[in-house]
Amino acid sequence: MKNRFGTLWNRLKNNWPLKILALLIAIVIWLLVVQYINKDDTRRIDNIKIQLNIEDSVPAGEGLVLVTDFDESLSITYKASRDVIAILNTDKITAYVDLSSATQSGEYSFPVKVDTGGQSIEVISQSVQSVTLKFEKSMTAQVKINAHVEGKVADGYIKNDPVCVPSVLNIEGPESKINKIASAEVVVSEKEYSQTMVYSCDYEFVDAEGNTVSKDYITADYEKVDVSVSILKTKTLPVTATIVNSSGGYDNNFAVLAIDPGTITVAGSSELLDTMNSYDLGTIDVAEKSENFQQTYVVSLQNGVRNLNDVSSVKVSVDFGNIMTKTVRFSSFTVENVADGQKVNVTDRYIDITFRGIAADIAKVDATNVKLVIDCQNKTQTKGVNSMRVYAVIPEDYKVGVSGKYYVMADVS
Repeated sequence: MKNRFGTLWNRLKNNWPLKILALLIAIVIWLLVVQYINKDDTRRIDNIKIQLNIEDSVPAGEGLVLVTDFDESLSITYKASRDVIAILNTDKITAYVDLSSATQSGEYSFPVKVDTGGQSIEVISQSVQSVTLKFEKSMTAQVKINAHVEGKVADGYIKNDPVCVPSVLNIEGPESKINKIASAEVVVSEKEYSQTMVYSCDYEFVDAEGNTVSKDYITADYEKVDVSVSILKTKTLPVTATIVNSSGGYDNNFAVLAIDPGTITVAGSSELLDTMNSYDLGTIDVAEKSENFQQTYVVSLQNGVRNLNDVSSVKVSVDFGNIMTKTVRFSSFTVENVADGQKVNVTDRYIDITFRGIAADIAKVDATNVKLVIDCQNKTQTKGVNSMRVYAVIPEDYKVGVSGKYYVMADVS
């Protein structure tokens, strides 16, 4: 049996006419496949997104911006052989718009082109032949951000003016829209504020009448705004001042001090306001005041404290009342706090000092119970004869003060 098969194989292998016949049969079969089995077919592809390359386009180079909402797709019908269809990559098939004809503001109709990606198909039809797009000149602007804080705070506290970071926005978009925008508005809303907080907020654009301008086609350098809402403690402080007499005495025991307004309401952090018990104007020297007077002080608060009354100044008046005056001659002087190595010798033989005060106490004043002092304050004095100021040391229970400033000549060595 094995020998018979071997003999048959040798006959077929060496039979050239039979080989040629087999090749012809194979060619006929291939032609039949091409003609009747792998003939061209028609197919459809849907949802091919139409692409707009705005960034590198001619209108972008001309400073134009697209002001048409665009998100369109198309379908195509194509013809190809069945073997091509079998291996077709639909992701390579794209649709696009050539924008090169848009060189100025206006509305344009652009043809939609289909790119088969180099594949052997014939596009028979497409669902979208053209698209209409509008372009407008682009412009930039800077707009202020306004913050509005809604909600209440506890008694004894207030909301400070909100602070926005950034305080302005740099925006870009179609000229017709940018020109409408007056500001960017931010709203912070809480039921009750208990402490200082920073909120990250969205904003909206508004026109001069407060109408909202949509953000479509507009870009800004910030998408959100940080708004700091400070909660401040409030406090009403008495306005104070102290009467002094640099020439000696206790005018504050009989002079009447009046301050208008007498209080000022302020706001600030709790830590800061807890250290403040009054708004003090300081000392008022009445040594050279011989009669009732009035003067104005500018209100100046430290950093971090707000003036809720908007009080810019206060008036201070001093009324000496019904007083008497008396002039006493002194020929004895006490020199104190002389600098080391120096000597001070008063050369004037006497000086007349005028006192004012309550009649009963004025009557007591004389050279035996009032002392005149020259205070060198341990400072080195200029050598030679100098004019040096004196002040009077008066018993503390006397409602008396010196009227005027007084000097004596002294020799410093």
